[in-house]
This record gives sequence, C-alpha cells and structure tokens, in this order.
Amino acid sequence: MEVDIQDTFGAGFIGGMVAAILYGITTLQTYLYYVYYPRDTNGLKVLVAFIWYFLYVTDSAFPDCFTGS
Repeated sequence: MEVDIQDTFGAGFIGGMVAAILYGITTLQTYLYYVYYPRDTNGLKVLVAFIWYFLYVTDSAFPDCFTGS
C-alpha cells in the first residue's frame, strides 16, 4: 500500500497544533495554580506537579506505549 504524503500531512499538522495548544493550556493552568494558591499544602502541590509530569513528560518520553509497538 502506498501512502501519499499530501493526504496525511494536513491531518498530522492539525493534530500536532491541537496537541501543542492543549499542552500550553494545561501548563498555564498548572503554573497559575502555583501563583494563585501559594498557601496550599505541600502534598497538594506535589500531587499537581506529579499529575502534570505524568501526563506530559512520560507520554513524550515513551510514545510507543500508545502505538502498540
């Protein structure tokens, strides 16, 4: 089966842009949490940092876990 790059590039580009926008929104929300709630407990702050780390750093470091290869 032959893949034509013109048929797939647009979808990949749009998907990448949406992913980048969602990453930016989530990172901004995490940053603003630390700015607006400095008196929250350290446990809650660590939980927020862990969730952000788990969602973005581990997914980008190990993308093969989602492709099944």
